Amino acid sequence: MAPILLSSIMPPASTLRTMASIRRKRRRRELLYKLLDDILRTMNSKPSSSSSSSKHPVYDSISSSHLRLSIPSTTAGQLGLEHHPTRTALAKLLENPTVWQAATKMTFESELRLRPPKLKGGSALQKTRHDHVSRIAKSWPLRCTKLRAPKGLQNPMNYCYRRSVMQSLLHLPQLLHWIDGHNQGQNACAFATPSTASGGSPGGKHVAKTAPKSSQCLACAMKAFVPLYWDPQNPHAEVPQSAVTSFDKVVRASPVVRESSLGMETQEDAEQFLSVLLNAFESSTATPAWSAQFASLFRLQATNTDTCACGTVTHPTTGAETTLRLHPNGRKDTIAAAFRRHFAPTQLEKRCAACSGPGKNGQLPPSRVHTRTQTVDAGPELLVVQLTIYDDYGNIINNGTKFDDFLDLTKYQTAKDLPLKYKLSSVVCHQGRRIDGGHYVAHVSGPQRTHIISDKVVRKTSPPSLTNVVQIVPGMGRFTPYLLFYVKIA
Repeated sequence: MAPILLSSIMPPASTLRTMASIRRKRRRRELLYKLLDDILRTMNSKPSSSSSSSKHPVYDSISSSHLRLSIPSTTAGQLGLEHHPTRTALAKLLENPTVWQAATKMTFESELRLRPPKLKGGSALQKTRHDHVSRIAKSWPLRCTKLRAPKGLQNPMNYCYRRSVMQSLLHLPQLLHWIDGHNQGQNACAFATPSTASGGSPGGKHVAKTAPKSSQCLACAMKAFVPLYWDPQNPHAEVPQSAVTSFDKVVRASPVVRESSLGMETQEDAEQFLSVLLNAFESSTATPAWSAQFASLFRLQATNTDTCACGTVTHPTTGAETTLRLHPNGRKDTIAAAFRRHFAPTQLEKRCAACSGPGKNGQLPPSRVHTRTQTVDAGPELLVVQLTIYDDYGNIINNGTKFDDFLDLTKYQTAKDLPLKYKLSSVVCHQGRRIDGGHYVAHVSGPQRTHIISDKVVRKTSPPSLTNVVQIVPGMGRFTPYLLFYVKIA
C-alpha cells in the first residue's frame, strides 16, 4: 500500500489562514451581537427601587473615541420590547461588515478643522515647507479606492514616453489633491480668461471642476483628466480616447512646451517630458502660495559647502531640481551606494577671497583647492530619482541598479534631527538602444495592488516585482528601470 502524504489531504497554508480569519470574524460578530443584546435587555428592564429613588438617573452607554450614546434606564424601560426600532436598526447594520475609509477632501467639508501640527526640530526651510503642504492630503481620494485596477491610455503615435509619465503622476495621491486646487480661490489660472478664472463664468455660476479653463494650461488639462481616469462608473479598462486626445492637444498648445526642445511627432526622453510637464504645472498659477506648494512637493533643496585649505568656508548657491540624477556604477550597483557617491565630498579649484590674494600683472588671482560637500536642506514630498542608464550620446548602458521599497536620506540632511524617509510609488522602465527611442512602460502601485502598464494594456503584478532590477513584461521582454517615483513618509 502506497504511503499517504499529509500534503495530499491537508489544505494549503493560505487556505488555513483564510479559514482562521473567517472564524475570528464570525466570533467577533457573535460577541458583538451578544453585547448589544445585553445592552438592549438592560435598557428594557425595569429599574430597581434603589435606582429609581436615586437623585440622578442611571445611564446605559455605548462609547467610542468620537461618540457617546447615553439613554436613561428609567426611560429605556418604556421604549419597547422585541421589535424596538433601535434593535432592528442594529441588526440591519450588522448584516454587512463595517468598512473604514480614510478621510478625504470631501469628508473634510463637514468635519472640525484642526490646525496642522508643528514640526519639532528641523531647519527653518523644513518648517516652512511643512506649513505649505500640511493641508494637502496624502491619502487616496475616495473615487480612486473604488477601482480595482488603473486604466490604460491610448497611444496613437510615439507617445509611450508621455503615457508612462502620466501613469506615474496619476498614482501620486498628494499630486491629485494638489492639482484639484488649481484655478480655485487664490490659485487662479494664469492662462484663463477673467470670466473663467477660479471656476467662475460670465453669468456668475461656477463651471464644473472637470472642465478645462484654458486650452493652453496643462494644470487645467490634468485637473480635468484625473476624474476621467479614476472614474468608478466607467467599466472600461481604458480612458476614453477623446480625453487622451484632448490632453495631447493641450500639450501641443502649451507655451511652456513650445519653449522647450520637446518634439511633438518623435519619440522623446521620458525625464525631459516630466520636467516640462512639472514646469507647466508650476507656471500655471502666478501666486507665491502656489509656487511655494510646488517647491514643497517636488523640489529638493540642497546646500553646497566649499572649504578652502586655509579654512575659509563659503556656501555657493545651488538650484532646487525636480529630479535627482544618480549615476550607476556597474551591473551590481545599488541605489544606496549611488547616493553615497552623490553626496560624497569632491575636490575643485576656485579662487579664495582670503588666501588667493590679488592678481599680478592684470591676471586673475590664483585658484585654491576646495573641498565641496552637499547636504539636503529640505526634501520634497514627492521625490523623483533618475538613473542615468545612458551615455553622453544617449545610447543605453545596461547598468542594473538594485533599489528597495524604502529610501532613507536622513544622514544626508543639513539638520539631521528630523527623519527623511520615502516609499517607492512607481517606476518608469525603458526598453531599447537609445533613451529617446525604444519603448516606455510604467510599473505603478495603486490603492489596491501593483500593475504594469504599457499604453492601454494593464497587467497585474506582485508587489515585490516593483523593485526588480530587470522588469519583465509578458510578451514584450526585459525593461530597465529609469525613473523612480517616491512619496515621503517621514
